[in-house]
Amino acid sequence: MTDNNNTFSTAINARIDAAIKADKMSESNRDKLRNFAKECNNSEKLVAFLANAQVDVRVFENDVYEIDKLRNLSRFAVDEIAARDFNEMNRCVFLTALAFERADIAFTREDATHACSSHYKIKDAKKRALTAQNAKQVADSTVASQHRSSLKALEALNILRSINKSEFRMNLQNDATIKLAAKFNIDLSKAAE
Repeated sequence: MTDNNNTFSTAINARIDAAIKADKMSESNRDKLRNFAKECNNSEKLVAFLANAQVDVRVFENDVYEIDKLRNLSRFAVDEIAARDFNEMNRCVFLTALAFERADIAFTREDATHACSSHYKIKDAKKRALTAQNAKQVADSTVASQHRSSLKALEALNILRSINKSEFRMNLQNDATIKLAAKFNIDLSKAAE
């Protein structure tokens, strides 16, 4: 195992220890983090993916839901979870951001929100055609937290980069982007159709 696994699992375990001392985290959230730390200790593929994506260990100081989305994206990319276990919000936000980037359209927080629930009406015809919208109607309060945590996880993997307060661009050269796109049978070496 490389030194990186210790870096990631050490950072996660430090977060758990701080939460226990401050008594500010539920046991179920501590379990999520403990599982991620164990996975980092046991999976060279996962650690290599996180290291190649240049994930900053300070991300493990963030909200547990953001960390769990990062875990879900990473484990899916390295074939440690099945497609049925891939978070639906991650899927919708990633695929929509990818389609927008390939069409040379900046991806916004509003676009991420629209991708997360079918009850949002997308006025712009081109954006509507490119959006991988969740087929389910999801409550606004859920969408608000879910789209934010998916965006943060994609930023942590350096897949998305913020170009201003509300717009993002996708790094199509990033190994993490390429691996996730391939999971959806999208070859980034070919032009978008």
